[in-house]
Amino acid sequence: MNDSSEAMRKRSLKLLLVSCRDAISPGDVGLASRAHRRCRGISQDEAAHLAGVTTRCWSDLENGWHSPHPSTLDTVADALHMTARQRTDLYFLALGHVPPTPGVALGVGARDEIELVHRAHPKPALLTDHASNVLVSNTAAADWFPALANGVASTENLAVWLFSSAAEEQVEGGSPRKVDTGLCVYAASVSVVACCDS
Repeated sequence: MNDSSEAMRKRSLKLLLVSCRDAISPGDVGLASRAHRRCRGISQDEAAHLAGVTTRCWSDLENGWHSPHPSTLDTVADALHMTARQRTDLYFLALGHVPPTPGVALGVGARDEIELVHRAHPKPALLTDHASNVLVSNTAAADWFPALANGVASTENLAVWLFSSAAEEQVEGGSPRKVDTGLCVYAASVSVVACCDS
């Protein structure tokens, strides 16, 4: 990551955490309201207390100076009453990836999409959730996306991988399978990506 993108990541992380702190009324989280508060919302000290971390740990997180443990990010997100989107942004800005998807229960309608992924062979195909986490892939997809070699990679995020050095090497020809022209097909509820020759 170059200096300007690192600085942008830190600024974005700070903006997210400060805006979430500002949106919380002290009374809503059981804190005493003071008549002459210097800031809107809750302070760093109060947020740290709610999250069960030290003020220094909170300050370091807000300034992007360390990579916290995912469980720390979960307590921070809970303390700030973050939406699912804000939680995803928090993980991405603090750790460089989205939060792990808890055991995704694919509905009855998803069976058709899963079958489509496997029927696409020998063409690479994969099924992702709304956040680009790979839920299912066929064996041909591993030629294009080496992290999918086991057929299922619930911790692999396609969007994050696309911007990785591994993807760059593969697209530039470092892989025996160069990316050729392809067609991507998407379903509405979950994304089904099937790369086919055009």
